[in-house]
Amino acid sequence: MRVVIDNNILISAFVFGGSIRNNFQKIVAREGIYFLTSIPVKEEIQTVLFREKFLTFRNKADLEVDLSAYLNDAVTIRITQTFTDCRDPKDNKFLDLAVSGQAHFLITGDKDLLVLNPFHGVQIMTMMDFMEVSSNFNA
Repeated sequence: MRVVIDNNILISAFVFGGSIRNNFQKIVAREGIYFLTSIPVKEEIQTVLFREKFLTFRNKADLEVDLSAYLNDAVTIRITQTFTDCRDPKDNKFLDLAVSGQAHFLITGDKDLLVLNPFHGVQIMTMMDFMEVSSNFNA
């Protein structure tokens, strides 16, 4: 199963914890799930995650460990298709990644992406919906 996780989910999991972090950890622990990333997605998360407003919740060293572990496991995809379908142009990079990487799912909390479900064969859904749907798969 090939999955793209929007950076808003990663930030919630790494910075704030709670149910998003618990679900994220469950997904990471599952066999057969491949996380996809791209250079533009990596650049964004590496910039946004270390903003001062997030460093008030967790220290930079801990965030670096979490991010490094995730990125080390993620498969970096070369973007072969680009899109301009999203209402928020900054989110098109997730569509580019999902389609170029032949993802099955794009997990996001962003309404600008959620309204596009499905997109070129990629199911776009929230973390909670993914947890329900993916429990039916033998990963």
